[in-house]
Amino acid sequence: MNVLNRALISLKRQWVKSVILLITVFILGFLLTVTTIVRNAILQTEHNLWSNMPRIAAINLDFEVSQEITREALETGDESLLDVSGVSPEIIREIGLLPYVESFNYTFRHLLWNSELQSYEDSFNVWDEPAFWEVQGAYNHNLLDLDEGVIQIVAGRTFEEADMEGIGQTVLISQELAEVNNLTIGSTITLESRLYDDVEDVYENQDWLNIDRIVEMKTFELEIIGLFEVMVEIPEEDQFEEIIIDGTTITVETLEVVLLRQLQNQMYLPISVIDASPSFDFERVSQLEAFGVEAQFLLYDPLDMPDFIYEANLLLSGWWRMADLSGNFRRITASMETMQWIADMVFWGGTSASIVILGLCMMLFLYDRKQEIGIYLALGEKRKVIIIQVLSEVLLIAAISLSLSILLGNIATSNLTHRLLEQDIVRQIESGENQFWGINNLARHNSGEMGVEEMMANFEITLEGMAIVFVLTVGLITVLFSTLVSLSFVVKLSPKKILM
Repeated sequence: MNVLNRALISLKRQWVKSVILLITVFILGFLLTVTTIVRNAILQTEHNLWSNMPRIAAINLDFEVSQEITREALETGDESLLDVSGVSPEIIREIGLLPYVESFNYTFRHLLWNSELQSYEDSFNVWDEPAFWEVQGAYNHNLLDLDEGVIQIVAGRTFEEADMEGIGQTVLISQELAEVNNLTIGSTITLESRLYDDVEDVYENQDWLNIDRIVEMKTFELEIIGLFEVMVEIPEEDQFEEIIIDGTTITVETLEVVLLRQLQNQMYLPISVIDASPSFDFERVSQLEAFGVEAQFLLYDPLDMPDFIYEANLLLSGWWRMADLSGNFRRITASMETMQWIADMVFWGGTSASIVILGLCMMLFLYDRKQEIGIYLALGEKRKVIIIQVLSEVLLIAAISLSLSILLGNIATSNLTHRLLEQDIVRQIESGENQFWGINNLARHNSGEMGVEEMMANFEITLEGMAIVFVLTVGLITVLFSTLVSLSFVVKLSPKKILM
C-alpha cells in the first residue's frame, strides 16, 4: 500500500481529529484572508483617492504652528513673535524645480481702480468700494487655473513669455465681465494704482474719492488678449444656505458661490504690471506676508503628492507648509486607518493564537499516533516515508481548509467592511469629526468634500491572485512548520522506546 492510500485511510479512521484540524486551519486561513483583503482594499482605495485628486498643491499658513505661536505670544506678551516670517520667491522656485512638478506659478492679488467698469452680478470686495477691482499678477505665463481646468479660454489667447517680460501690458478677463461692459478682444481697460497717505484711515472713513489723500497714482492701459469662462459648476442645492442671526433665519449665498463670483469678476495680469504699481509693496508681499499671495504647484502625477509634500516641507519653515486637497476625503481615510488598526490587531493576535493552537493540536495528534508510528518503524519503514505520510495527511486537510477560508473570508469581508466603513463615515459626519474646511490658496480648485456615496465608490475590495497565493503560502508554511516541529520529537525516538 502506497503512502497516499495509507494517508487517506488514516484520515477516515481518525475523522474527528481531522475535523478539529480542519477547523483550526480554517480559522488561521480565515484571519489571513480577511486581513489581507482589508489591507489590499485600503491600499487600492488610497490609490483611487489620490488618482482622482486635483494634482495641485499650494504654500499655505500652517494653522497649528500659528496657533501655538499666538498662544505663546499671549502668554509671554511678546508681540514680536507674531511677525510672520516669509517664504522668498527663491524658495518657491526651488520647490518648483523638484522632479514631481510639471509647472508652478506664484501670483499677487492686488486692487486697482476703475470707477467705470460694471461688475458681473454682485462681487464681494474687501474694501467696500466697487471701484476697486481685484487682479491676479502672475509670475509664469502658464496659468495653473487654466491648466487645472478652473478656467477655459473661449476667445483670444492666453499669456506668452513676451507678455510676462513687460513688453506689452495685457490682461485676461472673464467672458461674463466682457459682456456686461461691451468689451471684446483688443479692447482697452484703464486701471489706476492709487497710493494713499494713510490707507487705514482712508478705509475707516471711506475717503477713497478724496484726491487730496492720494500720494501717487499711475495709470495702466491694458489690452484684452483673451476671454475666459469659469468652469466651476455649483449645484442649485449648494448655492444657498440658511444661517441664524439673533434668532432670525436668513438665506445667504454659500462660500462657493461667493468665490465663483470673484472669479467671474477677476482679471489676470503679468506680475510685471503689478510690480510697477506704486500702491503695491513688492518686497513685503513677495515674502508671502499677506493672504494676497498664492504659490501653487502642478504635479505630473497626483500619486506623487505625498512625496512632493514631504520634500517641499523640508524647504519650508516657520509659519508655512505645503497643502493639498486630500482633506476632501479625510473622513474615509480616518475610517480606513481605524479599520487597518483593527485588521492588524486581528492579524497578529489571531494568527499568533492560531499558530500556538495549531502547534498544540499537532503535538497532541502525533502523540496519540505514537504507537502507530512505532509499529511502522519496527516493521522497517523508513522515517522519511512516515514523515511524508503525515505531511500528506496534514497538507491535504490544510489545502481544503484554506480554500474554504479564502472563499468564505472574501464573502464575509466584502459585506462586513462596506457596512462598517459606511457607518463610521456617517457617524463622523453626524458628529462633525474630521471635517475639512478647505485650503485658502486652493479654494478655486476645491470641488468640495466627497459625499458618502462618492467615498464608498472609491472603496474597492477585490480578491487578487497575489492575495490568494499569499494566504495559501503563509497558511501552508505555518502548518508545515508546526507539523515538522511536532513530528521531529516522535520520529527521532527508537521503535523500542515508542512502543514501551
